[in-house]
Amino acid sequence: MRLTFAGTQVSRRGPGRLMVALGVAVLALSMPAAAGTLALAWAGASWNDGGFLSGTFTVDYDDSTGAPVSLVSADVVTGDGTSDGFMGQTYLYDVSGYSNTVTDYSFDAAQTMGAPANEVVMGLASGYEIFLDWQGTSPTSLWVGDVGAQYSSENTAGKAIIRYLNNEGGSLGSAAPEPATIILAGLALAGAAAIRRHA
Repeated sequence: MRLTFAGTQVSRRGPGRLMVALGVAVLALSMPAAAGTLALAWAGASWNDGGFLSGTFTVDYDDSTGAPVSLVSADVVTGDGTSDGFMGQTYLYDVSGYSNTVTDYSFDAAQTMGAPANEVVMGLASGYEIFLDWQGTSPTSLWVGDVGAQYSSENTAGKAIIRYLNNEGGSLGSAAPEPATIILAGLALAGAAAIRRHA
């Protein structure tokens, strides 16, 4: 579009597009980071008492901090070791076709003695609890435990006995950005490219 004032032509095309591009870039970069999704699955893991651990869980996390935000689903099975009170538990949460056995869950960012890791804690009505730990937003395995049950562990009802993960087994982690994250990134890149063309 061209406007004429007292015989002088002024182009509005370039500056107009520049302002739109700048606005899009600023808007995209100022929006809060969308959540990403982490899925961690494994098999063949074992507790210090010889019991087994297998399953999978999926969590949403905050892209900017890496902190877990919500538990999407979980299908975790623990087996008996030396009949020390851990007779085998099933931790189910929002798995299609199954009823939840997990009655509550929470996340921790610092374990006993202040270890820096992410941890999902799932509890059963029976009082059993499981603590599964990992680091970062794209881990490839769980963190194994230690004698003080600082990392991945399981408690009997009443926390009378604590078992810790001795071997994480064959674990596989995968992290994928949510569509909103991809859209925001695309808007920011498009805005930056437009600004560069018209600068």
